[in-house]
Amino acid sequence: KDGQILFPVEGWKLASVDREGGIPPGGFLGPAIPATIQGGERSRARIMVAASGDGKYAYVSGLGKPTVYRVKLPERTGAEPFFGEGASASDKQLAGNPGGLAIDGKGNLLVADPAGKRVVVVGEADGKFVGSFAADRPDCLGADPATEAVYVSQPAGRGVEVVKYSGWKDAAVVARTKLEKGGGNPEFAGVMALDASSRPPVVWVGLESGALLRTEDLGAKFSDAKDANPRQGGYFEDLTVDHIRNEVYCADWSRYSEAEGKWQGLSLRGTDGWIQQ
Repeated sequence: KDGQILFPVEGWKLASVDREGGIPPGGFLGPAIPATIQGGERSRARIMVAASGDGKYAYVSGLGKPTVYRVKLPERTGAEPFFGEGASASDKQLAGNPGGLAIDGKGNLLVADPAGKRVVVVGEADGKFVGSFAADRPDCLGADPATEAVYVSQPAGRGVEVVKYSGWKDAAVVARTKLEKGGGNPEFAGVMALDASSRPPVVWVGLESGALLRTEDLGAKFSDAKDANPRQGGYFEDLTVDHIRNEVYCADWSRYSEAEGKWQGLSLRGTDGWIQQ
């Protein structure tokens, strides 16, 4: 809500920058996530972060344990189990290392539980299990507060399949599309970000091949995907959308302006004086 972008970096810390790559008052890097809560299935590209509905916390998943953690904002301190293993309020458990996270705008946190082949819904107020629905291999998640639709991405060969559900309560499949372009390692799952503020909603998918695909939710189907990345270089570790400025931020320190159709590199200065271009 305050325009800050949170993302994990090596050293198991949450970094924070503003839209221009500036450093917030609390510094670029937050305190290290305690080693005691880190499991064995760790990969920085699969750590997921989502801000709480009130903006006071960040939820973190993918640390290798069947647990979603909660970190205080803006300090980025006090990492504690919020749901799953080790969480005092949890009346249910996750089947394995959780994946994507999303806020539904109704006071609930959605959690991808790929080992359990489902998406779990947790109350933000108390961290308790609210519900779940079946999903084959859920990875990234998105939710539209206006329509209650839920979007789930899952690996599909060298691409990604995006499935739109009517909501998490009845979870009827409304539409699906497979997004794939170029080569790429099928072992590396692409990443998805939802722009739910747009009408129609826009789904962005970044692939290991370097393609950044854009598709619109047309109701019962998705539009043909368009590639916004003519560079076709590198791969996408993470994506996030600036709903106000219609920009997509990528974890390779760049952003794409949809209005201008242009890419821009970001210079980030760390608290120890180094610059990342």
